[in-house]
Amino acid sequence: MLSLIGTLAGAFVSAFAQELIFRGALYRITEEWLGSWWALAVSPLLFGLIHLTNAGATIFSAIAIALQAGVLLGAAYALTGRLWMAIGLHAMWDFANDGIFGVGVAGQSGESIKGLLQASLSGPKIFTGGELGVEASVVSLLIVLTTAVIMLQRAYRKRQFGNVLSYE
Repeated sequence: MLSLIGTLAGAFVSAFAQELIFRGALYRITEEWLGSWWALAVSPLLFGLIHLTNAGATIFSAIAIALQAGVLLGAAYALTGRLWMAIGLHAMWDFANDGIFGVGVAGQSGESIKGLLQASLSGPKIFTGGELGVEASVVSLLIVLTTAVIMLQRAYRKRQFGNVLSYE
């Protein structure tokens, strides 16, 4: 139980720091300077690139992380105008993978992580994500990117986008 609390705290601290940088600073500054669509391109791109430093990272995994997590978390920020939803989604993704399923995120070996459950990913790398884990799987990519697109549609309808879009 104590390790589960530690995993949750670690996921929250990591998510909080990354969201402050990528959405709280980069997204916001880019949006003010170039507009919402550029912010939704630049912050995920940089988010994906930083994940190239992870063990087992590939160009595909960086693109997958940029497209799913980067766009989803940018969409959460665009929809709410606040960091808390992005921080919560990010922390819960990391916690679910590490603390619940024990499969690891972003290049952490699932064998070294003791989750509440001990899931084992096997099969083609395109479906399991290979060494990087589920974040680099085409299944996660499709599900999370679809969710991000739905959130972006809601943000657009609510006129939550910044200075360069016309709503007429």
